[in-house]
Amino acid sequence: MKIAILLIDLNSNNDKANKVMAVINPQKVDHKNTCYVFLSMLYLTFMSASLLLSYRFVNIAGVLTVGSVFVIPITYAISDIISELYGYSAMRATIWKMLSCLFILSLLLDGLVHLPVSSKYQLYTQHYHFIFDPHAANLFF
Repeated sequence: MKIAILLIDLNSNNDKANKVMAVINPQKVDHKNTCYVFLSMLYLTFMSASLLLSYRFVNIAGVLTVGSVFVIPITYAISDIISELYGYSAMRATIWKMLSCLFILSLLLDGLVHLPVSSKYQLYTQHYHFIFDPHAANLFF
C-alpha cells in the first residue's frame, strides 16, 4: 500500500516528490545544471587566463601580438553557448559571479604580496610589488 501512495506522490509536481525521487534514484542527475556549472567555471578560467596574458607579447610568424588574443575568442564562444542554452539572465549571473571571483582573487593577491618575505628572496619582492600594487595602475591609465 505504501508503494502505491509513493507512486501517486511521484506523479505530482511538488518538491516532496522530487526529494523522494532523488532518494530512490540517486543516479538521476540534472545534466542541464551540471553543464551550466562546468561552462561557468570554464568561462571563469578562460577569462582569468585572458586577463593574466593581456601583457604577454608573443611573436607568431613575424607578427607581434598579445597572448590573450588566442584566449578571448574562446570566452566569447563560451558566453554565447551559455546565453543560447540557458538564457541571457544566466549569462548575466555568470558575469556577476565571475566579477566577484576576480575581486576575491585581487584581494588575495594584494594580501599575499604584502606579507613579509625572507631576505633571501627580497630581490623578487620588488617585481611582485610593481605588478600587483594597485597604485601602479595609475601610472599607466
